[in-house]
Amino acid sequence: DPRLLREVAEAMAGLLPAGADGLAGLELGGVPLATVLSQLTGLPAGFVRKQAKPYGTRRLAEGFDVAGRRLVVVEDVVTSGGAVVDSCRALRAEGAEVAVALCVIDREAGGPANLADVGVELRPLFTMTALIDNFGVATATLFMIEASMHVPPGYAMFIPYLLEDRKTAPKVLKSFVPLLVIFIEKSQIL
Repeated sequence: DPRLLREVAEAMAGLLPAGADGLAGLELGGVPLATVLSQLTGLPAGFVRKQAKPYGTRRLAEGFDVAGRRLVVVEDVVTSGGAVVDSCRALRAEGAEVAVALCVIDREAGGPANLADVGVELRPLFTMTALIDNFGVATATLFMIEASMHVPPGYAMFIPYLLEDRKTAPKVLKSFVPLLVIFIEKSQIL
């Protein structure tokens, strides 16, 4: 939903640090967020692969040269923060300054501490605790299933609607039913 993606990006724009001069969207969930944040803020955006491809440009980061830039890493969901830590290290190795990472949801599984260990502050839009406190374990669990299955990031964008208007919850939760079925099949629960 483009409107919802924009609303999330607008909320995330308020988390950006002063002095940032570029956005680095992490493959895959961070790319659409960084793209819309770029449109809203005027900051250039690029995307960061998990690893450079062995063909083509063979670059880890695409979209701009990272050397000398004060980049903000953008991700959809952070769990332990491992992928964000790896990306920050790789961007720094290419000459970027990275002190802040933004995410839509911090699953509170060590991400902020692991990022702090490498000198990066995590600024989440939401935490799992906030989701559970506002919507209960069922909604938060469905979200965790979706995030752990690495489904397209569009599904994660439904969460802010739940926070803004509980009347939309039944419609939104229907979107998670196919994911739950897939999760059960993959987990061989039945």
